[in-house]
Amino acid sequence: MIVKNEEQNLGRILSDIRDVVDEICVVDTGSIDSTVSLAKSFGAKIGHFSWCDDFSAARNASIALAESDYLLWLDADDHVTQEAAAALRGLKRSLDPGKHTAYFLTLLNTPVTWGSLGSIQLRIFPHMEGVRFEGRIHEQLLPSLKKTSGIRFVNTGIAIHHTGYADQSSLEAKRRRNLAIQLDELAEGTDSGHRHFMIAMTYYGLRDYDKCMEHIKEARKCSESEGWYLTSSFLATDIHLKQGRMNEALEEALDGVARSPRSGYMHYGLGMVLFGLERYGEAVQSFLAAQRHGFEVDGYAKPSDIRAAMSYSLGRALEKTGRSSQAAIAYRDSIGMNPEWPLPRKALGFALISGGKVDEALTHLEHAYGHGANEDVQVILALARLYRHAGRTTDAHAVYLKALGSFPDDLRILAATASTGIACGEMQHVESAIERLMEIFSMSTDLEIGSAEELAGLCVLIGQRLFEQDQSAAASAMAEASTTLDPRCWSARLLASDISRAEGKMAPALSLLQDALLSGAPPHEIETRMALLDPGSPS
Repeated sequence: MIVKNEEQNLGRILSDIRDVVDEICVVDTGSIDSTVSLAKSFGAKIGHFSWCDDFSAARNASIALAESDYLLWLDADDHVTQEAAAALRGLKRSLDPGKHTAYFLTLLNTPVTWGSLGSIQLRIFPHMEGVRFEGRIHEQLLPSLKKTSGIRFVNTGIAIHHTGYADQSSLEAKRRRNLAIQLDELAEGTDSGHRHFMIAMTYYGLRDYDKCMEHIKEARKCSESEGWYLTSSFLATDIHLKQGRMNEALEEALDGVARSPRSGYMHYGLGMVLFGLERYGEAVQSFLAAQRHGFEVDGYAKPSDIRAAMSYSLGRALEKTGRSSQAAIAYRDSIGMNPEWPLPRKALGFALISGGKVDEALTHLEHAYGHGANEDVQVILALARLYRHAGRTTDAHAVYLKALGSFPDDLRILAATASTGIACGEMQHVESAIERLMEIFSMSTDLEIGSAEELAGLCVLIGQRLFEQDQSAAASAMAEASTTLDPRCWSARLLASDISRAEGKMAPALSLLQDALLSGAPPHEIETRMALLDPGSPS
């Protein structure tokens, strides 16, 4: 291991691994915390290295400390689970005594979410003359191992977790540090396809997509046959999609599938392009092909949660082609692979609402809301509506109140807050919401409201303004607020009837007119609306 200021991480990884290995060799590159003393407490051999922006030089110093026949390299922010430790102990018992074998482990970045990266890395290698790391950044053992005669490579499938990507700010700093080293190395004349591609990957992580594409093109000038080409096609397709260049995205994706017809990644990329082009039936076929071929893991980082993303995308495409029941199955598959991801929860929740399964829909929307979708207006409105349907008005009111912190001028949320506030007796929230609505509509707020009936009339006036602005849901909330305040408010029932008629719901519109008449609405108001409901009938 090479380390610097890793007192927060080092104890865990050394605890994970100390019963697996025979010796621990740690090279410190300038720690000013308790990293070194912590390593010593685990019996580690300690080396010191003056940092010179060269990861390979530091790692080779750690090799020089070791005496074992096989070496496992780790980072301080790696984590080895108990299951992986047991698998490593099993592997250790069967290591090639002739030292002719090197072993790949699978690296899973934590937390594993869409956008996390996964790859295989050569982590266990024979300790022998000439086997050294190469490259100042993204250091590699493969070049020196390939120069050694008779070496074979085995993919163990044993997974270790890398936790260094959990903190986005520190990840950004690492990428910028890496980029500076990479560009210095490129300026020194180490121009190769692999070098340009790794720079492209760093730019992609920094969201500088123009620079990323620039270095992908430079990499391809050097070679079109290296292992990184598949990933370059995946990245280029994604960048074209992000930047709205649909023709280029389609061309790149089709080329990727032609070059690698059994690659799940390439079929997935093509499916995403076809979905963006609204060619939904073809997108379904591409996603199914991706599912059929599976997603290969190689030495270049790609989304490790792509299986969940693919099932979610398949569900969206199936919904667009009218296959709602199959879409629900795809969403459930996605949830099964990543239960914390809110998007398939949201999609399944809405699909279940359409199918009338509101109790199950509530469960999924609650989960989506609690795991990152609490600023998604669609989720907010649907969840609160389901709470109200279930008689949980207080929960609905709490959702609306929280949403106002992010969407203080959303007409639907303001109107709904007023409605649930009245139902819950939270009149201070009602007054605040109504006052803001009046300000938005340039209505005078210098009013004296002396009774529930007067407040009900004000709610109707605001509801009418909302209805004129094609905000039917918000207008309905104000009509409901009005009738809660004053059950005999006939103008609220007229407003509710107008909303129902505009939505094509003629039977409810007629019923509301009858209620309005019984509550004292003037006959001419009823007659005018009856004519609109059935223009061919005599008044």
